[in-house]
Amino acid sequence: MSDYDEYDDHDDDESMDPLQEIKRRQIDEDILADAFSNSYRLLTNEVTFDDMLDNKFSKNLSAVLAFDPEEGPMLYELENMLYYYRDIEEYERCAKIRDIMHETFPDTKLNK
Repeated sequence: MSDYDEYDDHDDDESMDPLQEIKRRQIDEDILADAFSNSYRLLTNEVTFDDMLDNKFSKNLSAVLAFDPEEGPMLYELENMLYYYRDIEEYERCAKIRDIMHETFPDTKLNK
C-alpha cells in the first residue's frame, strides 16, 4: 500500500461536511484578500517587497501576492484586483489600481 492510497481528496465527495466546506471557502477568501492587499501595498509603494517579506515572516504571516513581483502585474491581474475592490466597495483603491493599469498598459485608457 503506497502513502498515496490513504490520501482522500474531498473535491468530488458530496458527503463532505458542509461546515468544512464553509471553513475551506473562508480560508480561500482570506488568502485572496491577503494577496490583493499585499499586492496593492506593493503597487502603491506603501512597502517594498523585501520589507513585506521581513515583516510578514517576523509576525508569522504570509506574503502572498496576486502577481509575480519580479515581472510585475499582468493586465488581467490588475483587472482582477480592480474587480475585487469594486465588489467590496473600496473605490479609492479601485481608482489607484485603474491609474496604475493606465500607466502600465496605455491601451486600456479610453480616448476622449
